[in-house]
Amino acid sequence: MVAHDWMDVIDSAVKVGLGALAGGGFALVVERLRQRSEERRRAEEQRWTLLVQPIIAFVDKVMEAVGEVYWSHIDHTEPRLPEKMMFFREGQGAVEARISALGDEELMKLWQPFTNKIPIVRMRIAEPRSEGKDAYEEMQEGFSLGGQILRRLFDSLPK
Repeated sequence: MVAHDWMDVIDSAVKVGLGALAGGGFALVVERLRQRSEERRRAEEQRWTLLVQPIIAFVDKVMEAVGEVYWSHIDHTEPRLPEKMMFFREGQGAVEARISALGDEELMKLWQPFTNKIPIVRMRIAEPRSEGKDAYEEMQEGFSLGGQILRRLFDSLPK
């Protein structure tokens, strides 16, 4: 009878020990999954802050400059272009590096025609053409390209 009681005690101890091991192992796995998820979230947050937000701000400024060039011509006012062009000149390289770092080929294809819109709109105003696009159409095309770039950036956010 005593041997049987010891066997029950040992059996219970083994079951409790195995249960604790399984519970501890499960807790470790769950914690590691949580840590990986947190690391991914932090990496995406950094990507957004360091790469995407500056591109969005730059796109907004370029679209402002394109609109400024066109509408100041229509209103017969002097555009505030020197300050906008300074921003463009100072920031273009950094933004293009960020776009390259994102590794999005489609975004890179949209970028060059978009940034060319400021001088193109200025040229169309200075030298209107009878054929081809006029300044307004070039401005609208620039806004469309800017919208495509922004949509591409927002679509790249994790869901």
